[in-house]
Amino acid sequence: MAPYLRTFAAYQYNRAAQWKQAAMINYKFKTFPEKAAVLDVERGALDQIREPFWQTDTSVSFNSWGYITTHEYKPVNLIPGRLVC
Repeated sequence: MAPYLRTFAAYQYNRAAQWKQAAMINYKFKTFPEKAAVLDVERGALDQIREPFWQTDTSVSFNSWGYITTHEYKPVNLIPGRLVC
């Protein structure tokens, strides 16, 4: 892990402990080691159950995360099905 990421994580987790608050860091790819942060599988899914926590996120549109005038919206029944393994 890059030294600045270690410093960032230590600051976040230590401040949360000071304030008696829960904290988590989300990451993509292999930025953090297992169990140090929560894996974010953006616009995707895993092919099997994964024990450390993970998350996925997606858009209700096929072609954008943000405001555009030409959205192609996903059918309502498609969205929940994309969130399971």
